[in-house]
Amino acid sequence: MLVCALALAAANGANDNFKGVATLWRRAGLRHRAALRLATAATFAGGLAASVLAAGLLARFTGMVLFAASFEPGGLAAATAAAAVLVVGSATALGLPVSTTHALLGALLGAGWAAGADIRAAALWRHFLAPLLVAPPLAAASAAVLWRCARPLAVACWCRLLEPDGGGTARWRSLLGTRSRCGGGAAAVTLDGGRLLRAAHAVSAAAACFARGANDAPKLAALLVLAGVGRTDVALAVTAAAMAAGGWLGGRRLALRLSRRLARLDDGAAASANFATAGWVLAGGLAGLPLSTTHVAVGAIAGAARRLSGRDALQILGAWGLTLPVAALLAAAAQRVLG
Repeated sequence: MLVCALALAAANGANDNFKGVATLWRRAGLRHRAALRLATAATFAGGLAASVLAAGLLARFTGMVLFAASFEPGGLAAATAAAAVLVVGSATALGLPVSTTHALLGALLGAGWAAGADIRAAALWRHFLAPLLVAPPLAAASAAVLWRCARPLAVACWCRLLEPDGGGTARWRSLLGTRSRCGGGAAAVTLDGGRLLRAAHAVSAAAACFARGANDAPKLAALLVLAGVGRTDVALAVTAAAMAAGGWLGGRRLALRLSRRLARLDDGAAASANFATAGWVLAGGLAGLPLSTTHVAVGAIAGAARRLSGRDALQILGAWGLTLPVAALLAAAAQRVLG
């Protein structure tokens, strides 16, 4: 059981680690290794902070909310972990970004059904399905609004021109214009909006990776808690380390797909998508709502880019549609075998 849980955390890292910095690698010319270091460090930090930022998610994925109070969900851990790691690991090998959240939820439902558990339909909808369905379009709308607000900076610079007045003193005037309008005979201090957006892009990438770590670590640590392995803080730390290791060692195919094929974003659009992703994922964690970082991130990219590569988008959507039911079927079969 411990091996399956750690393998799932590593597979999650390989599938998700580079999502936050994929646009940064392509747009900013950042080397793959440097982007990978940033993603891994931010994700690990988010995983360690999950005990404060997303403690409610751990309770959700132990089955305490999903199943009737009379059912003991501890016996589902092995089947759930085995099914989820097969789904996420296979998708990673194929270069498809899938949702570990959907894989875990499907596996929990399949294993619970095979074990004869009573599933609380109202809780399933309110605490799981509704947030998962609503979050991607909200992220898309948020990213579109953010980029609409930030877009003027992409083609402008802030100029502060020192102009002497009639009394021999000086006054400062702020102008927003293009580079050609920032010159002239007056003394000027200029701040390039493009540089601001590149800096915002880097900060937003780290924020998205941090949010992903805080969002995913408690869901995966729930498997260790179900199996009675260690305290909650120990389970979170071990899970965060396994996610970081998996993200460091694997996932290059996903990095290529997300950074160079799915959509072409400039710095402002990418920063808008990343900030929208980080904001919604962190808000969901604080509220105990199991949002899918993958779905939120792709929704935000779609909102900022306004168009995606059709072929890659269809492949990703197909993988999304299969994740939950395939995980449920595999977990049900594993639960029958493992008892």
